[in-house]
Amino acid sequence: MKSCLVLLLLFSLSSWAQYERGSRVCTDKSEEYYKQDSEDIGNQYLYAACLVIKGEDAKGLAMLYHLSDHQSSVTASFFLADYLETDGRFMAPSSEKNLDEAIGYYLRTQAIIALIPSYPEPDYFFHEKNHQMELKAVYRVPFLYLRKYGTGIIGDYRRHLLQSPNYTGSREKETYSQYNSYMLDSLSKVARYAGECANLPQKRYFNSTRYQATIEACHLLEELAFTLIPLEEKRQEILLQPHCKDLNETNCPEYYETHKTIYDLREDFIEKLEIVFQPVVNASN
Repeated sequence: MKSCLVLLLLFSLSSWAQYERGSRVCTDKSEEYYKQDSEDIGNQYLYAACLVIKGEDAKGLAMLYHLSDHQSSVTASFFLADYLETDGRFMAPSSEKNLDEAIGYYLRTQAIIALIPSYPEPDYFFHEKNHQMELKAVYRVPFLYLRKYGTGIIGDYRRHLLQSPNYTGSREKETYSQYNSYMLDSLSKVARYAGECANLPQKRYFNSTRYQATIEACHLLEELAFTLIPLEEKRQEILLQPHCKDLNETNCPEYYETHKTIYDLREDFIEKLEIVFQPVVNASN
């Protein structure tokens, strides 16, 4: 990776073709450096990432998975987490398709960083300074567990609705079977990882504005999780009541009241989150 920093600085000065995909950018210079030294892990990462950004996902992702899983590359792990979270768009909002996989690679990003005593030197200084990989990885884990919970509760509601004897609506409803049985587990993971995030000490390579916003956001996540857990337990208990087997607002009004309370709390959290991260947005403009 000795050439990473020089390589990326040269990118900004070169006239090579540039490619964009969401928030990700690269140039053809990555292939040139890869050809010059294909054994350099930094060159391998930049070349593989650029392949994905250019639309050659299969080839680029195969290299990135190898770099993450077998070479313990922080940048490859973080790139994969970002790719999986956004379904390859590299822009908000998060996709519901690969939440567990995205969480796994954000956790792997953190684990690899923890094993590098001098992190981010010598190999990741440029990437960490510009992408704040550690801070984002620490925050995205509890945030995506909340996303998993929100997706799961929608799926669970639809599952019970489709099983209702008098339901006559569309049968083509996604029930998110990979998430709809794990709502309490998802909330406990939100609380656990948000608590770890909220207590993350400030490090010299953290952007101070993003760090402060991240810590505040994680406190909000932790508070929300502890508020939602008893409400989720109540929601699940309501669904077991005989009169709620035919799920509608006439037969089971208490379900809809509880569901709305949960929804309103999540919406209020999103509004607070936008305010918390506004200084970060302002600083980047």
